[in-house]
Amino acid sequence: MSETNDAESGAGVTLSEYYTIPFAGVTAFDNFQMDMPESILGKLGLDDRPELSFSDAIRQLPTATTSEIEVTNPFNPGREHNIPISTANAVVNPELAEAFTAGDIENGDAMVYAVSSNQYTIINPVEAWSPWADAFEDADLNDAILGEFRVYDYGRKVHGDIYLTDELVHPPGGRQPLYVGIQTGNSFDGSMALYARGFAYDTQCDNSFRALTEKLSRRHVGQPSEYHDWIMDLLDQMGAIRDYLLELISEALEIEMDFAELPYSVSEYYQMLGVPEYLANAAAQDAKARGQTEDGSRNRLNKWVLHSGLTYALTHSFRGRAEEGKLEDYYFTARRILDNPAETMEVIEAEYERRERRRAEIQNNGELSFSQKRGLATVERYSQSLRERKEEFEAREERINKLMMAMEEGNAE
Repeated sequence: MSETNDAESGAGVTLSEYYTIPFAGVTAFDNFQMDMPESILGKLGLDDRPELSFSDAIRQLPTATTSEIEVTNPFNPGREHNIPISTANAVVNPELAEAFTAGDIENGDAMVYAVSSNQYTIINPVEAWSPWADAFEDADLNDAILGEFRVYDYGRKVHGDIYLTDELVHPPGGRQPLYVGIQTGNSFDGSMALYARGFAYDTQCDNSFRALTEKLSRRHVGQPSEYHDWIMDLLDQMGAIRDYLLELISEALEIEMDFAELPYSVSEYYQMLGVPEYLANAAAQDAKARGQTEDGSRNRLNKWVLHSGLTYALTHSFRGRAEEGKLEDYYFTARRILDNPAETMEVIEAEYERRERRRAEIQNNGELSFSQKRGLATVERYSQSLRERKEEFEAREERINKLMMAMEEGNAE
């Protein structure tokens, strides 16, 4: 585990709000049979192989149980007995409840994940992910699993990255390979269902990019054994996902933008896609540095470099910890730079025009200046060059979407 080994009670309960659990191999035997890719170990902040296997790690994750709820009558607060509620339960961390009873923690709120209806089914980590361990073994991936779980809010939410160490993507031009893997997660507070989707890790610039595929999710109902077939189907599609990623990268390397010619900076490019300024600045800095290293220019940047700049910023500079909400939206934006550059440029074109017309209203009674008109014409020219290939981009998207839909239909409950 990382950063929290000194934050455990005598009972062995992890009391930290956030910590990670790295793992390798499906079982302990597989762990010690594995060759450890240094690039992924570095990504996980490790110098040597993880102590735990995947099967061990899921047994270290926090669990949940239900507890009855009673409320005080607000119109008769002096009444001795509370009123039991039969239609709802508290979802509780049992280890933190024991720690609270023993006086090891003072804040009882930490042990209550959520209040749910009595229809809610708890899916604990072993129920959720042990069928995956069986699926990895059935797919002969025993010694090709390396990753980590990230535990948030004392276990309310868990996200994990599972790198498939024998699934590599080799971009053209002698660039460093990418590892393909599966991102997964689950929650006890009702904020997300158990999910999985493809992602990749770029070893050349040490950043991950997510939202590579649509998110597949399972409601908290049904039999856990169903998850075995679910993950097997996803693993069956990883080869297609790898080929899809290679196609995206190869194409993105050929689509360039010359920011010396364009009327906005690299940072403004990201900001016009909805990225906050601090992340846009970090993304621009990385993209320009990578452009100089790979192609000898800080201004003429291809779509792969622009995508990598944003994923680098999201991996290293994002100031939040949550892996849902805005962060997920920004990863989707990064994905759109790759898989539909025509649509991305249409967004840029519309946003740039809105920005310049607002400026014209303030500065010149709504009349665009010569430089603004020239800037609009330049942006339109770039957008038009990609618009001619829009059907091509959309056809490719349709192929991968059909692949994902087939997976979802095959796993419908």
